Amino acid sequence: MSKRHGRGPNLREQLAAALLQHEIAKAELEGRRPIITWEESKQLDARAIRSRFELDHWPRPAWITDGVPCNDPWNLTWRPKAEHRLKTARIDTPAAAKSKRILAKQAEQQSFRQLCLSKAGQATEPPLPARKRPKRQWPSRPFPKRPEQRP
Repeated sequence: MSKRHGRGPNLREQLAAALLQHEIAKAELEGRRPIITWEESKQLDARAIRSRFELDHWPRPAWITDGVPCNDPWNLTWRPKAEHRLKTARIDTPAAAKSKRILAKQAEQQSFRQLCLSKAGQATEPPLPARKRPKRQWPSRPFPKRPEQRP
């Protein structure tokens, strides 16, 4: 039996190795150059390899807040930094802004419904302010008198 010398890889080193293997295999399948080649990885430490990747919340974006935790392992995907930033700028940010606009519109419609459906005198919102200046009176323009007709 051989005796094991030194320590085993820590979690950071294990993560870097997994990211490196995953990226190289994915690049081969897609027919592109990997972010870090095998030869480059021999000159980098675990922190340098890990620094070229970012965690992405996918398939459920992080901005959806409905009580479901978004940092569960099933919802996290490692992406190269450039790819993640491009996806964030093109997909995630516009989708979050659209969702915010839709929720604001729905809240506005809901408050209008409550106002319309409330019983008289029990409005949930304050009444609209009265008009501050009086309406303009149009001057009367009488019709010209008819000339008297003589018999």
